[in-house]
Amino acid sequence: MGIAQRTMKLFILGLFINKADNWSDWRIPGVLQALSAAYLIVSVADWGLSRRPGRSFSQNHVSKFVGWHFVFGVIPLILVNLLITFTLPVPGFPTGYIGPGGLADGGEYRNCTGGAHLYVDSLVFEIQHLLQTPTCQQRYKTGPYDPEGLLNWLMVATTAYAGYLQGALFMIIQELSTTPAAEVQNRHTRHLVVCGSGLVLLSVLGGGLWVFPSGPWIPLNKNLWSLSYVLLSSGLAAWLLALLVKLIDGAESVKWSGAVCVAVGRNSISIYVMVLYPSVVFRVTGTSVASANLSFALRIARSVSTLCPICANTSERWRRSAPF
Repeated sequence: MGIAQRTMKLFILGLFINKADNWSDWRIPGVLQALSAAYLIVSVADWGLSRRPGRSFSQNHVSKFVGWHFVFGVIPLILVNLLITFTLPVPGFPTGYIGPGGLADGGEYRNCTGGAHLYVDSLVFEIQHLLQTPTCQQRYKTGPYDPEGLLNWLMVATTAYAGYLQGALFMIIQELSTTPAAEVQNRHTRHLVVCGSGLVLLSVLGGGLWVFPSGPWIPLNKNLWSLSYVLLSSGLAAWLLALLVKLIDGAESVKWSGAVCVAVGRNSISIYVMVLYPSVVFRVTGTSVASANLSFALRIARSVSTLCPICANTSERWRRSAPF
């Protein structure tokens, strides 16, 4: 029940942020909607594939844990996305097209931005419920396209899955280890660096990023949440996490409390909503943000909205750690 409730809360909150004048053109997909789908998928996988309470891990269980999640979690998400993207026939356009459409390719595929991505979203949500002003529109004069569409939800879930497995393996390493804490920290740092390197290498090789001059098989594209983009961003995130582990849990000479990271991590959704809330208010009230004064005020409001939760949580951590 808790999984379903949190999923619905995130989805409804995302719909609120997408506020439109009426339902006929209300954007249904969105960032929080994609996160809600990712949370649902990974949470159900954790519930169904992970250990039950009272069971402790052994070395043999670790390989089974990783194997089950890859076979029944990560790989199906990737395969479904790739199969639909590259094999689904799209009426009037070549199968497997993932270009921007519009003026690209001599205007031959003007209304086929993202290929199967746009086609699936049009069938499920209808075209008027998608983002009407995608980032590629200014350059290529395209029509509607949603970078947080249905197929992209699968790859957002894959990215979340990568983070889930890193965190789960960290806890397993701690549970199995009989060595001092410093050695556990060093082992986890090495694990993150190796995993990050593997993901980056897979992105380069699997996406064909080394293919010149014809271009990669699967280009780095955030709007498509392409496989190469997911692998590369997950690998870079693993490297960054390794650095933070070293800074926060490392030797005394470089040790850092990580208070800001804790504050952002605990309030990430709140910060995201507060940053967008001024824009939502202007949109709901029908106020234009075109003027320079309103645009400047909007930037200030977003900055304050971001800093307030961080400062509040950081000061609370300092207060608790104070010796008096």
